[in-house]
Amino acid sequence: MTANVISFRGRSAMRETGKALNLPEDVMDRFSRLQANGDFPHTLSARDQLRQAGLPIDHPRLNAFLEIFHAMQGLPRHLGQHSGGMVICEGQLDSVVPLENATMPGRTVIQWDKDDCEDLGIVKVDLLGLGMMAALQDAIEICAQRGRPVDLAQLPKDDQRPNDMLCAADTVGVFQVESRAQMATLPRIETARVLRSGDRGGNYPAWTHSRASDASLSGPARRHGINQYLDDRLRPVLERTLGVPLFQEQMLKIAMVMANFSGAEAEELRRALSYHRSQERMQRVEKKLRAALAANQVKPKVAEEIVAAITSFALYGFPESHAISFALIAYASSWLKVHRPAEFYVGLLNNQPMGFYSSATLIKDAQRRHLRVLPVSVVHSDWLCTVESDQTIHLGFV
Repeated sequence: MTANVISFRGRSAMRETGKALNLPEDVMDRFSRLQANGDFPHTLSARDQLRQAGLPIDHPRLNAFLEIFHAMQGLPRHLGQHSGGMVICEGQLDSVVPLENATMPGRTVIQWDKDDCEDLGIVKVDLLGLGMMAALQDAIEICAQRGRPVDLAQLPKDDQRPNDMLCAADTVGVFQVESRAQMATLPRIETARVLRSGDRGGNYPAWTHSRASDASLSGPARRHGINQYLDDRLRPVLERTLGVPLFQEQMLKIAMVMANFSGAEAEELRRALSYHRSQERMQRVEKKLRAALAANQVKPKVAEEIVAAITSFALYGFPESHAISFALIAYASSWLKVHRPAEFYVGLLNNQPMGFYSSATLIKDAQRRHLRVLPVSVVHSDWLCTVESDQTIHLGFV
């Protein structure tokens, strides 16, 4: 496994500095509240700000505190374990990189993060363990055993029933769109295709949002061809996603089209902006981007919007292949829930815990869809849940 380098930021840097300097707990509490609001000063010239906030500026260690707090920002604090980063190698890996034993028996962690490994040409892949993959596999095997085989590669793309179910937010158990927030979103976007975008909280500029009060447009309006672009040169890049950047490849292409970056320069931009441990590196590459946009005669206001979009999106975007893979899993689970409900629910129940809901909630949802759920029986139940008929499932002992 690759490591995650956990860095000192904000509150952690403040707390550790306060402990080292033996500052009173009440002072640290007030500092923390100020920092949580984004108002804590980062320079030694901020004593007036502290005085206005009612904080003790006469403490003999205040200058040392501010200096150390500022210097600690971004410094490594400890190593964590990456959730899915694995290094593939042959021979003695400890002759190349330092290793340590993980907390879990039999697992080893490289003391470098994924970017360090990539810089040195070490082969690193991300392995995501998705419970839905196991549930789909079990459901498909049950379909084949019952003489109703399903080929995920041949599912009809124009089936209206799964789409109607998604638009109605009837998505308990469906991959990626079963949370309450996602259920609330589905009817509003009138989804015709399920795609996983990269936005998990980035500060996207207004031109990517759906607000009828300004130049931005809602999803339905965009699908009817009423799209707007900051610059006509962005149309070929964003037209297929209705004017909204969804994928990392589009972010790279925007830099190449609007700032004349080469492919290597665009990738360097993405990596630098994703490398949030180094503010200096981010500022350096952002400065290069702004200069290139100006040299390419991009209007200042448009340039600011593009920089805002790229710098935010680089932290949260996913490759298109990742989005398509997740979309296919979401559609497959939707299709099975509509057309093979008994097999679908048995696959989910036999792979708990996973997803957002308990087994009891899944059973209630199955019953709401007119499935008969037979209780556990010492005479008739198997160890796992089983399918009795197209409309009947039998609970197991697990």
